[in-house]
Parts: sequence; C-alpha cells; structure tokens
Amino acid sequence: MDKDRFSDGVMFKWLNQKEIYAKYDNKGRARRLQAYLDELHEDYIATRPGTDLGEDSHGLFGYIREDSNVEKMELKDIKKYVANKTLDGVDIYKTVISLSEKDAIQYGYTTKSAWKDLLLERVQEIGKEFGIKTEDLEWTASYHSKKNNPHSHLLLWNKNQNLQIQKKPFVFYKRVRKALAKSIFKIRLQTLYDIKNVSKKRIASMTNEELEKYKNDLKEFYKNPDMKLRIIDIDREEQTIIDSLKGLKTNEYIYISDIEDPTNFTEIKKVAEDKFEFKNYGEQAILYREDSYVDTALFLANFSDLKVHRSKESLEKYISLKKQEDIDVKNNLKEIMPDIFGIPIISNKFREKNFSIILNKIVELKNISSNFERGFKYQYQKPETKMYINNLSKLILNTSEDCKNEFNEYIQTSINIARLLSQIENKKDYEKVRRLAEKEMFNKMGNQILQIIKDVKIDDYIQKKQEWIEKNIEYQKIQGVIKINEDNQIKIMESRNARQIINDIFKMLSEENTSHNAYYNRIKKTTNLSKQAKKEIYLKNRMKGGIDWGVER
Repeated sequence: MDKDRFSDGVMFKWLNQKEIYAKYDNKGRARRLQAYLDELHEDYIATRPGTDLGEDSHGLFGYIREDSNVEKMELKDIKKYVANKTLDGVDIYKTVISLSEKDAIQYGYTTKSAWKDLLLERVQEIGKEFGIKTEDLEWTASYHSKKNNPHSHLLLWNKNQNLQIQKKPFVFYKRVRKALAKSIFKIRLQTLYDIKNVSKKRIASMTNEELEKYKNDLKEFYKNPDMKLRIIDIDREEQTIIDSLKGLKTNEYIYISDIEDPTNFTEIKKVAEDKFEFKNYGEQAILYREDSYVDTALFLANFSDLKVHRSKESLEKYISLKKQEDIDVKNNLKEIMPDIFGIPIISNKFREKNFSIILNKIVELKNISSNFERGFKYQYQKPETKMYINNLSKLILNTSEDCKNEFNEYIQTSINIARLLSQIENKKDYEKVRRLAEKEMFNKMGNQILQIIKDVKIDDYIQKKQEWIEKNIEYQKIQGVIKINEDNQIKIMESRNARQIINDIFKMLSEENTSHNAYYNRIKKTTNLSKQAKKEIYLKNRMKGGIDWGVER
C-alpha cells in the first residue's frame, strides 16, 4: 500500500519562489515597490470574488501582532503591517493550497471555518518547512470558493527574521502536502492505518510467536504503535470465488464484482490447469493475488457481497443497470431532500451600494406590516405589505447576480416542465406559466425574508445604528466634523447583515432549484404518457415543492 497516495489530492504551491530568489541574487524589486505589490496581494486574497467572508468585512484570518485577531482587524491595518515587514526586508512567502471540488465537498472543506481549522492545525508544520520557528511565525490566509478548484491562499513570514543571513530557502513540498493530507483525509486514513483486517484463517495458522511478530511488523510498517487488528471470517467470500472457478476452461474469463458498486471488479482468466491470472479494476480492488489472505481480507471485508458474471457483456449490463439505479435514487433525493446536496457557494458579486437600502427597507417593513401582527408568513400579509416585500425581493435579486441567476433558472425550468406536459400551446399560455412561477418564487422569497426578520430580531440593528448616528451628531456639534471611524463601523455592520440576508436567500433559491430540476428530470422520463396523464402529474405536483421546509417559503 502506498502510504503517501492521499497527499496527491492536495496541491501546495509556493507562488513567489522566483521573486524571493531574485531578491537574494540582487535582482529583486525595490523594497517600496515590493511592499506596494504585497499590499495589493493581501487585498486580493481578502476581497476578490469568491472569497468566503464569514461574518466579517474581509476574508482574512491568521495570526499577526501578538494578541491581535486578524478577522476583527481593519483590512487597511493588515495591509500596512505586511507592507512594513516587506520594507524591513522580511521575506513574505505567498502560497496556495488547493483541493479538487470532489474532495472539498466530500471532506467538508467548503467554508472559511473549515480551512481555518485546517491551517490552525498544520500551519506550524508548514512554517518549519520554510525555516520558521513556531514562536516567530506570523501568517494570514483566506478561502476562495472557485468552481472546480476550491483553494486557500496563505501568506507567512518570520517576524524575527535574521536579515544578516542571505540564504535562499528550500521547501520540501512533499512533506507539506503530507502534513496537510493527514488533516484533510484523516477519516479515511484512520480507517486504513489504524485497523488492519486480517483473515481468521491466516491467524489460525500462526503460532503465538509468529502472530506477535506479524503484529509488530504491521505497526512498524504503518508507523503506528497503537494499531489494532480486526479478525474477520472470509470463508464465505473465498468459497464463492472457488466455486466460480470450477468448470472454467483454459483462456476463459469470469468477472467478480461488488454487488453494489460493480465498477470495482476482478477479471479472472484460466491460463492452465489450476492456474489463474487476476486483474483488478476500479478504485478498490476485490482480490490481489492468490492465497494472500492478508491483502484479500482487507478488501473482502469491504466487499462482502459479491456477484459473479460469466461474461464481460453481463458485467457491463449490470454496471449500466446499477448506474441508472444510482441516478434515480440521487434524483429522488434531490427532489425531496435538496439540502443534503452541496449548495453552491455564493460569489462576491454584489452591488454593495444597495446594502444600506435593503436594510432600511427591512426596517421600514416592520412599520408597514404593523409590527407583523398577522405573523411572519407571506400569505397572511396585507396586499400593500406583499407588494412592498415583492419590491424588496426584486432589490435583492438586482443586488446579487447569483440570486438573480437562481431565480431565473427556476422560472425557465417551470417553463420547460410546462412544455413537456403540454401546458404551453401559445404565447398566452407561456406568459401564464411564467407569471405563476414568478409568483411562487416571490412567495418563497417573501417567507424567507420574514423568517430572517423573525430570527435576527431587527430591533437590535435599529438600536445600534441609532446609537452610532446620535454619537456622530454629538461629535459633529463638538468638533465640527463627522467621526469617520463610527461611520465606517455602521457600514461594516450593514455589509455584514446585508450579506447574511442575501446568503440565506441564495441558499433557499439554490435548494428550490435543486428540487425543481430533479422533478423536471423525472417528468422527462414519462414522455410516453398521454397528454391527460401528464396534466394529472403536473397538477398533483406543481405546488408541492417536494420539501417540508418547516416554514412556508
């Protein structure tokens, strides 16, 4: 087993190696220019589209200036601090850590908080590869949710670097990737490294001394003194294989696959009397080699339900059947439980000038709705309140490009469903379907807005903003100028609140689309139904939504 194979899923790049090396070759940029470029780089990783800001005004986290919280610091202060380090001659190492989208989703590295936990656990090991002691390490990082390539930018430096030593740093990339992989793939590594499946037949044939030596050899091989052995009985699986080989003629093949995931299979060819060739396919092999009980046990324990195929055609047909079953199950789950699938991460494409307007309209909504005396459901609001909420929903759609795209996709899918069910025969039908879909979505957005207001308790925001406004007025009377710092605090608070509201709306829209598209795909399979049957399906399901939201959206 290749113990380092999981590190291949982690990409670690040192972005500015040439820049640092040029500096030590006396070919580097002037410090003032380099400091300016480092400030720009810090600003880029903190605010570029796709940056996960969390609940803060920028996306940075890390450790600089003892007892300082990078997440709560002003971005301009962070940039200035890094620039000053560059002006002093300190090496600022710019790196990026990336995963495949599949691994990021599977192991949960799709949020700022997850990457923060990962780097807090491993940044000291990374620093050591750059020759930085733990007590001298300072760093900043951010997470970018780029499609197909989620990644984290990491800047690190030695706050007490000895500038008299003119030496180019050397980094062992493999060791960095391995350290990161230990955290990222720790669940899978735990399964493979800590517990070794061993055949009961194998153990039974050993003396106590041989067994003890075998255990110690495994612990040494896996460098894990606490490794546990799990004894399993694989007689049934082995007998299945032995029985299948009976009657096989020379140069004939059989195929043994996992019954649930047949893309993992072993091709067995009889080459002579009592002699066979084994060839494995798929991510997890079924067998390794004849009479190798240790290897066989490891995999047969995971694939205890085996299926024998007498021909390649039979195997391929079964694989195709299982794939279609998987698709059907996945689509059904998407329709009724869209929240268990990865919701896309909202980008940073906002019209920020609308943030203050959105919050002011939410504050005003409280007055228009008579303090929500009819409850927090859209359908119970007065007509004038519904109109106000609809205009607020439109403002949110025009503020976030991602929300608008999700909204438009839902409308288009509704039109596609209606066409499939023969509900559109002319322009009038088309407009009717479009209006109905828009009405449904404004209803759902309205309920989401009202639920946000109910949960967040907008009174806290109103009170805090009023306090800051009054402070500014008082300060202006005394000093004759507006207190800029307090004004910025209001903007930061507005930005944080508006982004959270938009993110909640986006999540709801994405889940609705996931469910709606799954319903559309299911209906597409019923093209052989009569027109009347299609209408009955549509009428039965069109208002269902497929989801028990707990609150009406």
